[in-house]
Amino acid sequence: MKMKSRRRWFTVHKYLGLVFGLFVAVNALSGSFIIFYAEIDALSAPELRLVEPGERYLPLSVLAAGVREAYPGHALLSIGRYGSTERPDYAFRARIAEASAPGTTVFVNPYTGEVLGEGTVPALLWFMHELHVNMFSGRTGQVIIGFFGIAMLVSAISGIVLWWPKPRRVARALKVKWRSPKHRLYQDIHNVSAIYLYVVMIFIILSGIILSFPEQSRAALGLFGTVRDTPRLAIPASDPGTGAPRLTLDQVERRLPDLYPNMTIDLVRLPVGAEGSYLVRLGYVDPFNRWLSAVFVAVDQYNGEILSITDNGSEPAVTEIVDVWAIVVHSGHVGGVPLRTIVFLTGFAVVVLLVTGILVWFRKRQIRLRRVSALG
Repeated sequence: MKMKSRRRWFTVHKYLGLVFGLFVAVNALSGSFIIFYAEIDALSAPELRLVEPGERYLPLSVLAAGVREAYPGHALLSIGRYGSTERPDYAFRARIAEASAPGTTVFVNPYTGEVLGEGTVPALLWFMHELHVNMFSGRTGQVIIGFFGIAMLVSAISGIVLWWPKPRRVARALKVKWRSPKHRLYQDIHNVSAIYLYVVMIFIILSGIILSFPEQSRAALGLFGTVRDTPRLAIPASDPGTGAPRLTLDQVERRLPDLYPNMTIDLVRLPVGAEGSYLVRLGYVDPFNRWLSAVFVAVDQYNGEILSITDNGSEPAVTEIVDVWAIVVHSGHVGGVPLRTIVFLTGFAVVVLLVTGILVWFRKRQIRLRRVSALG
């Protein structure tokens, strides 16, 4: 690379780090914290979140009956498995509400039906989640974080351009020379921290940008493939004009396994109002990833008609990238605990990049000032 071109790339890389580095590092650290959201949540109150695994889960209708008995006068909004977790020792969760009061989360043992009690998200976990997703600023915060992601993407590209060694120097460029002078040591740590996690980092950045700008991403990716015309999980209304009584959860639960014999019901959202519909999430018994293979079925609450089906595994390619893959890649869930651990470490690598980058800049600045002083 010509020296003039290298200086331009270096200037871009330096100022992106100095201007956006702290914000990006805070966002990366908060993201690392919530990678193990479910596990941290479970450990915060194991008496509510964790259970002794049994042979098989009870039907959701049986669990729902127990919740209704424990909380008379409350409307049951949803009940089922927590997220996309495969862990058999996690309690199921039900959402209930009384009149116009905010909803409450109730934990239920899926093997015995015992109602374990009420719980909320730990304050620190909520804080880290909101900080990472929107900086407590709703949609405005999401957009700002999206621009941080774009800055980080440009910084990552400029970084790999500056690092790229000649073929005979590749092995040397992949090592930290611990006995080097400080500024050289900081540079080595900076380079190695990024290069070993570079591919994962790029996917995290790209998926984060997609999640921050879903409509723009859908429009851009739509140039290369089919895009879903209707909003994801748009739930059609039930028809109250049939005069039929409302179907029970048990009836809905018994109907769907006939249509999807290789899947189990993970979660059911119950109808709200006369035109509300059941929304049922199903997952394969032993999938590579439960979320990637999930099927969402909307059911008329009166006649049991299937109103809509959203299959994560058969979405149009572009829609799947924006609505499914971006989520599971960004969270690391696509690869289970091993990939989530790598994503977790990537957040800390960003902090190392910030610290070592500042140290390199500061040391070089000191050397430059000394030379100027000596000449003066």
